Amino acid sequence: MKVLFGIYVFALGSIFASFFGVIIDRVPRNLSIVKPSSRCDHCGHELNWYENIPVFSYLFLKGRCSKCHENIGSFNFFYELIGGISLLLIYLKFGLTIECLLVSLVSLVMLLIAGYDYKTHTVLNVCLWALFGCCVLLLIYRVCFLKYPITPYIFSILLAVIFFLLLKVIMNKVLNKESLGSGDIYLVGIMGLVFEPFELILAILIASLAGSIISLLKIKFGKNQREDEIAFCPYLCIGFYMIFIFGDIFIRLLLR
Repeated sequence: MKVLFGIYVFALGSIFASFFGVIIDRVPRNLSIVKPSSRCDHCGHELNWYENIPVFSYLFLKGRCSKCHENIGSFNFFYELIGGISLLLIYLKFGLTIECLLVSLVSLVMLLIAGYDYKTHTVLNVCLWALFGCCVLLLIYRVCFLKYPITPYIFSILLAVIFFLLLKVIMNKVLNKESLGSGDIYLVGIMGLVFEPFELILAILIASLAGSIISLLKIKFGKNQREDEIAFCPYLCIGFYMIFIFGDIFIRLLLR
């Protein structure tokens, strides 16, 4: 039964990610996310239902349009895969609980923020408000029902906002250009609602490490130039998600 529910959770996460992929593709172009139905970007072929199954359709079609045989692009495949795996890991960590549901909601909104920022280098205000609402619900549940103390979370919010504002001012002075977007600051401030100070700092360190490694690899292989703008929200979301799932393990290892 647990295995079957795990498969269902994975499928649900990949379906959400597939829908988010439509939002990421169409909203920047001011297109409806409802109509027209999904189609090939190269030949306009309208996808059949069996060509629209998250993760599996890409594998079945071998990454190519069934009509013109052009490459589909792998972003949506990996995005859907990450969506499925992320919800599955949350279910395995928290079990079938209210906290699992709330953490899943937070993670899904972070997934949308990460994907949208990766593709467009912008963060939608509606996503930040949605994340804020989900984090407030999670905080209320933890404080009122799980009896978490609220003081560390208040300190986390202040710490996060002050740290990133100072960092932004310093980097702007050093680089003589806009370095960190307001979306990064808002995202960290919002996540302070659900992480204690040490967890928040650890998440930011993971994000910085992941961002530095991936950026250097992109520069090395000619994908990016040194002066290119870096979308940092995806790496922040990676850091926050890692703490949600493996935070207790990281903290135990560091405090040994």
